Amino acid sequence: MSYDKPLVLVVEDKEWVCRSFSVRLEKFCRLLVAKTEAEAEKLFKDNVSGLDLIGMDACLSGKTPDTLMLTQRIRADWRGPIITTSSDPSFNKKLMQCGASYACEKSDFPEIAISVLDGLGKL
Repeated sequence: MSYDKPLVLVVEDKEWVCRSFSVRLEKFCRLLVAKTEAEAEKLFKDNVSGLDLIGMDACLSGKTPDTLMLTQRIRADWRGPIITTSSDPSFNKKLMQCGASYACEKSDFPEIAISVLDGLGKL
């Protein structure tokens, strides 16, 4: 693994989605995966100085958007891009109101992440 690749934190509870993101992004970036809010907080704090992008699912437990406060806390300390990855447009809108930079369908996240990283000159 090359450490000159951008570092992306993915906050997503579904294992199959994490695997799909990993396969589609492994050539372009290094991934950190958090499946719970606590894991996301820890990975963010431990890696904040090296993070280039965050992918944020809205619902980590159930069908209610429970990462709104997490998004606000991250945004308070970090100005990098946060991409919401909910399949529910209303949840993406809520995360955008909490400080996310971009919104997309979950299936589109790898392509959007690559585009954003490229636009930032990270690829």
